Amino acid sequence: MTTSNSVSPKRASLVSRDSLHWLRLVGAQIPNLLVLGMLGGLLFWGHAYHWHVPTLSQMMHSGAEPELQISPDDALPGAADLPVKEAKSQIPLLEPISFESPEAIARSGIQLAKVERRSMVDQVTCLGSVTYDQTRLAQLSARVSGTVWSAEKKVGENIKKGELLAIIEALDIGRAKSEFLQAVVAAELREGTYRRLRQSQSTVPYRSLREAEAQAREARIKLFNAQQTLVNLGLPVKLEDVAGLHDEELVKRVHFLGLPKTLVDRLDSHKTTANLVPLVAPFDGTVIGREVVVGELVEPSSTGQFVMADVRRMWIELDVSKEDAGKLRLGQEVVFSTEGVEQQIHGTLSWISTEVDKRTRMVQARMEVDNPLIHGESEPANGQRLLRANMFGVGQILIQEKPDALVVPTQSIQRDGPINVVFVRAGDRVFQPKQIELGIVSDSYSEVLTGLKPGDQIAAAGSHVLKSEILKQRLAGSGS
Repeated sequence: MTTSNSVSPKRASLVSRDSLHWLRLVGAQIPNLLVLGMLGGLLFWGHAYHWHVPTLSQMMHSGAEPELQISPDDALPGAADLPVKEAKSQIPLLEPISFESPEAIARSGIQLAKVERRSMVDQVTCLGSVTYDQTRLAQLSARVSGTVWSAEKKVGENIKKGELLAIIEALDIGRAKSEFLQAVVAAELREGTYRRLRQSQSTVPYRSLREAEAQAREARIKLFNAQQTLVNLGLPVKLEDVAGLHDEELVKRVHFLGLPKTLVDRLDSHKTTANLVPLVAPFDGTVIGREVVVGELVEPSSTGQFVMADVRRMWIELDVSKEDAGKLRLGQEVVFSTEGVEQQIHGTLSWISTEVDKRTRMVQARMEVDNPLIHGESEPANGQRLLRANMFGVGQILIQEKPDALVVPTQSIQRDGPINVVFVRAGDRVFQPKQIELGIVSDSYSEVLTGLKPGDQIAAAGSHVLKSEILKQRLAGSGS
């Protein structure tokens, strides 16, 4: 038998096909392996940098820089906001800022100031306007349809409670007076009949006595209704004042009901209509509006034919921003100043709105104040007063006051991101940046809660020059 080491063509072909098949399977898995490799690298990179994008400097010096130990006094927060290095590598921000000489400081325009104690006031400034006290403002109009018989008062006149403003002539008034007179007579008649029957009830049938009693009660009810009708029309009348009067005297009393006696004495009852009803002042005040003339037809309406107000007390309405509204409390002191009035008006908050005005997007508050006479209390009762409706001015609402606050000039404070920084003089040529926490802030001075002590010298005017040095250090640090 002859042995041959050569591979048959058929078997060689099968081996070749199997190799090609495995090569194709391995090739198909290469993209998946690449993706898994990239994901693994991303996970390693994220863990190494705590899932923060590293700066170029960090990637170039990763692990080369030792961690810096910075004391809390020298630390300058806000370094996390820097675009290049993290807070722990911001050593330039914590270093003092040095000048070549004291003369160089003077040439830079830096002026020094001392940290001191003084009184500080926290207040909200807002715009305000003067209005009438709405509880002492009246719009008066006729209660029935009619014509103006007389108009007694003019705009600007001061009046007392109960004084006559105008007289309206109305048919409903005459009708109501007539019904009242009839009710008075009927009530007296029915009452008299019942009284006589009761006195002789032994000879009067019981049924007749009960009928007389019912008629007397019905008459009293009708009299009461007639009286209330006059009261509702502005003609108050007491039943005891007309009880027992003779017909002529009763008619005269009702004829001019409600009119002042001084006017009645001048009127002739035979020539003057009984359809008159007065329009009188409900309180002491001043006529600020009149919309009627004699002979004009008037109707009951919501708009006043006469408008009067008590100007001895006024409202001042204040528009406060939404941001400041949260500081307001009832009873807080307010000082109001208006152009053209030297005297300041003092008062307290009496009302704070529960809504934001749809138009102005402001929160309204109010102070109620007495309206002083311009020339003092010795002036006549009709004298001019200091406040007038629709005056505009500025209100200062006192939030808090500190008589012994630690303060620095406001211009000495520089902002570095979310923090406030001042520059404390640490030598003839050196300034040390210090973070401070602020309290009450005004245009001139600001209260310092932490970071400074009395007597420290700081850069006031020109402190922006030192802030620019911080920026230079920051840029120099980012380039390293």
